[in-house]
Amino acid sequence: TPAKEERVARRVLRLIDDGRLDPETVLPALFADLVPALVEDALRAHAANAGSGTRHHRRFLALRVIVDETSKADQVHVLVAGLAYRGLVLPLAVRTWPQHGGLPDGAYWTAVGGLLWSVHRLLPPELRDHVLLVADRAYGIARMLELGASLDWAWLVRVPWQTRVLRRDGSLCAIRDLVPRPG
Repeated sequence: TPAKEERVARRVLRLIDDGRLDPETVLPALFADLVPALVEDALRAHAANAGSGTRHHRRFLALRVIVDETSKADQVHVLVAGLAYRGLVLPLAVRTWPQHGGLPDGAYWTAVGGLLWSVHRLLPPELRDHVLLVADRAYGIARMLELGASLDWAWLVRVPWQTRVLRRDGSLCAIRDLVPRPG
């Protein structure tokens, strides 16, 4: 019910704000038992789609995982991956670090990879390869796409117009040439 969903969302926000708790461990523990119930419709759709042929079923995308970043009070940097659910994004995994402290080389992408694998483990096994990874243009780089591919997830990432694409025939073109106008 919408009231129950709102209560869950408020509870999650209170958990994130509680300085005594570690959100990296609390969120997966909180959602471990909830995710199967939250994705019941997707599980039913998956079962119904299973008989549609291998090629079609492989393209079936039951879930959307959203990755985003923010800061809290200019003190903490927050990296979140959440499940799109009925107009909300439920934060399934989070990584945090001091806002103004630099991370060691490679630590950022280790955090992103760990974040995505945490979400992957929370999903029912039959849906793990039917996920659309959605992220903003900061993630429109090869490393992010490789992380998504390592999970066997499809991806939708906003990219700048000057991004170049390697086509199947081996040619390169600007992405703007593939979509010359809106719509």
